[in-house]
Formats: sequence, structure tokens, C-alpha cells
Amino acid sequence: MKISSDQIDTKSLAGKTGGGQPIVYIASKGGLHAFFYKNADGNIESLAAAPHRAIAQWMAEQKDPKIEWDSDFGKSEDKLAVFDKNRFHRLRSLMFQQTVLSKSENIPSNQYLVYSIPAQIIVIQTAEELTKNIKDGGISRSCLVRNLALIEPVCLISDHPKFKDVR
Repeated sequence: MKISSDQIDTKSLAGKTGGGQPIVYIASKGGLHAFFYKNADGNIESLAAAPHRAIAQWMAEQKDPKIEWDSDFGKSEDKLAVFDKNRFHRLRSLMFQQTVLSKSENIPSNQYLVYSIPAQIIVIQTAEELTKNIKDGGISRSCLVRNLALIEPVCLISDHPKFKDVR
């Protein structure tokens, strides 16, 4: 991954890997949040990258559970980062919840959970927003989707009866 200096919005030391190598945090002007470190050979390696800092941090911790984050790294955003991690985990558990409510139990909902597994992002969008984003190419047809009212099981957008023909 090559990021030029004119694309960088923020750059700081974030902590150390389990092996003791310094971790550099970069936020691009385009919204990418990434963590890098130098491996034993001295080459720069990507530890994690995501469109949100908390998700990138979580991904980095999955790759290296022994990361030691600097206590002052993102201090003003720490509460938000914890909130975002917790929200992500709650939404993911809801996405994969086995229960499908019967028609008599459900509350009609025009909102959908959309989960991009590669980016590990979950968003809630109305059917109209989702349709527009599929048409614009902002959301991949290989993302998972589920009605927020839990009236249907999770499936790929390309297989969902409401969105499969959206082009």
C-alpha cells in the first residue's frame, strides 16, 4: 500500500507490536485509517486498514493480540472508539442472530443491516438508501443484508429478493 504525503491527514505513533516494533497510525484525507510497522527485515508492513479508526484498531488486535497501545494515542477519541467497537459487535451479533420473527411478532421496518465482511463495516440504511448505493456502486452486491426487524434471515445482496435485480 503506497500513500503519498499529500494524502495523509494525520500521522502519529500509536504503540508497539507484540514484538516491540513501533506502530505508526495514518489517517488519509480520503478516510482510510491504517496501522503500519517495520518487520524484522526492516520492511514496512500494513497491520490493519479500515474506514474507521476503531475498526482498524480492532483488526490490528486480531492480527497481533499483544499490541501495546500508547496511553495517549487518540485520547480524546477513546470513549468513541470503545463505543464504536461495542456497537460493531452488537450489530454483528444481531446480523447473525438465528431467530427470525414471525409476521405477527415483527414491527415493519424499512431499515436494513448491511455488512461488508472484507471491510468489517456494518451500516444501517433504509431500502431507498441501499438501492441508491447499490446502483452507485457504493455497496458491493456481495455484502450481507438483513432487515432490521429480523423478519428474514441474512443473505447476500445479490440473493435478496428486494435488491437482487437492482442495477
